[in-house]
Amino acid sequence: MNTQPRSQDSRSPGSRSLGSRSQDSRSQGLQSTDAPIAAYAVELHECLSLVKDAETQGLAVKQYGMLRDRLMSEYPDLVALLDMMWDALLVSQRSAKVWERLCDTEKQLTDRMAESHVQLQQNYLRLVQEQ
Repeated sequence: MNTQPRSQDSRSPGSRSLGSRSQDSRSQGLQSTDAPIAAYAVELHECLSLVKDAETQGLAVKQYGMLRDRLMSEYPDLVALLDMMWDALLVSQRSAKVWERLCDTEKQLTDRMAESHVQLQQNYLRLVQEQ
């Protein structure tokens, strides 16, 4: 029977160092792949910048498609996630455009109603003065 008190961390000191070594090797592995990932990130950022403007949205979709194809061989799971986010972004951009047009139309209608109201008031005042 073991009479030594158990510490909060039941792992042995050797297992802690193994964990830190494996973490170090993972970070070294990431560092060796940082350059391509950074390049992909720059391309994605360019696509995101282009998609904001309606005139360059087509170009953004083309560039994203090319980026997606390159990523597919190395990071298929990442591509699935990016596709979901890209589709959501496009939908939100379209929705924003619809709401923007709706607000513009509402403003135009409000302006016309205000002009009509002023004209009606002026016509009423003229009629009252003529009587």
